[in-house]
Amino acid sequence: MMRTGLQLASRASRRGPVFARASRTTRSWTCTRSQSTAAATSPEHPPFAASTGSLQLPSTISQVLDRPLQSEVVVHGWIKTLRAQKEHTFVQVSDGTTAQNLQIVVDGPVKGLQTGTALTITGTLQPSPPGLKQSVELHAKPEQVRVVGACDASYPLQKKRHGVDFLREITHLRPRTNTFAAAARVRNDLFFSLHNYFAHHGFLHLHTPILTASDCEGAGETFEILAPTEAGYTNREGPCSDYFGTPRVNLTVSGQLHLEMFAHAHPRVYTFSPSFRAEKTLSTRHLAEFAMLEAEMTFIDDLDTLLDVTTAMVRDAVTTVNPADLELLAQLVPQLASSGSPTRGKVDAAMRAEHVRAAMHRVEQLAGGYAVMTYTEAVQYLATHPRAPKWQYPVRWGADLQAEHEKFLAHQVGRPVYVTHYPRGLKPFYMLVDRVPATVPADVPVDPELKGDFTTVANYDLLVPDLGELLGGSLREHDAGALETAMVRAGLNVAAYQWYLDLRRYGGAPHGGFGLGFDRLVKHVTGLESVRDVVPVPRYYRECRY
Repeated sequence: MMRTGLQLASRASRRGPVFARASRTTRSWTCTRSQSTAAATSPEHPPFAASTGSLQLPSTISQVLDRPLQSEVVVHGWIKTLRAQKEHTFVQVSDGTTAQNLQIVVDGPVKGLQTGTALTITGTLQPSPPGLKQSVELHAKPEQVRVVGACDASYPLQKKRHGVDFLREITHLRPRTNTFAAAARVRNDLFFSLHNYFAHHGFLHLHTPILTASDCEGAGETFEILAPTEAGYTNREGPCSDYFGTPRVNLTVSGQLHLEMFAHAHPRVYTFSPSFRAEKTLSTRHLAEFAMLEAEMTFIDDLDTLLDVTTAMVRDAVTTVNPADLELLAQLVPQLASSGSPTRGKVDAAMRAEHVRAAMHRVEQLAGGYAVMTYTEAVQYLATHPRAPKWQYPVRWGADLQAEHEKFLAHQVGRPVYVTHYPRGLKPFYMLVDRVPATVPADVPVDPELKGDFTTVANYDLLVPDLGELLGGSLREHDAGALETAMVRAGLNVAAYQWYLDLRRYGGAPHGGFGLGFDRLVKHVTGLESVRDVVPVPRYYRECRY
């Protein structure tokens, strides 16, 4: 059973910056010094003086909406919709900072307005008439409306439903849609919440390298850096040895090995960095470039501690997302679905309410209880289930769980579920081998290539209903001899990993860590159907135009 309660640094003793939300409406963040930092100052080492000046930045619409009625304000934004009448002009303006557009009521006609035009408007906040969605609107005179950026008539984002396939062709413009603006705000909320979580618990943030000579996962799906074509770099057989002096350099697939360098000098470290995989796939869960959150902790020797950390982290993150953005996305995403999707089309009031309930349920699931089962228990359940003959990929002990298995298992459990202790042959070389092999029930089919080897490792994957795998982690092998044997078994060049073995030779301590696919988390929380739609400028197979 997983322990309850996270036994890490308390809030009173944490070090480092703390990012705290100032207002759910303004969506702004303030950074404060921790109590321990303040207490550590002295006359000999006074604290740095804080700036006394205020930033003179234009107000955002989210800030304007916090002002009292009858306030005179200046609004900046882009026209979403426009309706001109004889005596009034009604303009919906947005700047992407809030789920709520601001309606501008202009007392007369205004020239030069069109959907997409950038405006600056000075006016007075007034209550909206009863029965309208918005509670506040801005009243202005024609001379108070200034065009600061005209928009050509060919602007493609007019007032109609645009499918996701079309919007992927105009990635540079899609942030202006309500859906992608809301997704970006959710992504921002999750990003800061995760950083906040690690700051609260005494983790040190590191920037791990993008260029690396190692392949952490050993899958071989890496982007290799080739030598420049200029004179003087003649070795074009793949490696960039003329420049770096090393046989091969890749774009990183994981920062874990580099994090372990610091984990043996600081007990809690993490990184939020891009990772790269050269997979030729258009899967809704994979990108060529993706954001990975990875953490390593030293002086831990049981898997329950890692489960506690990841559970609290995910719960903490999802509960800070703005419900207004989730509600907006729940109403818009079905209309945005790709061509051929069963969710595509018009949505009536009842369906909108159901989508909103489903969106809130996804967050509630991640914020609620988590189940735990071993890989052996998962395989037994899947292999003996009445649906087993229908699997595209047969289930057997020793074979990896496919996406269809992971989603089905999480759906059947009805909540996030940790699957632990996978067979050694399915996982990377660095994972700690369990002392006792698995006992495989007689009714579970076994991969014949295992030849009776039921060795497992101290690892876990977190499976989420309707998503599949969200994160994975393990205890790391901290014995130099055992680690070298694992490298040989995996076919690695041991000489190239001597530095990694040194971490064990020179004061190596028990440790473990995990990696979370951040884009997958955003995809699941927003309800968008693909990770390609939650990344500002996605890179995937056959797509790198920008």
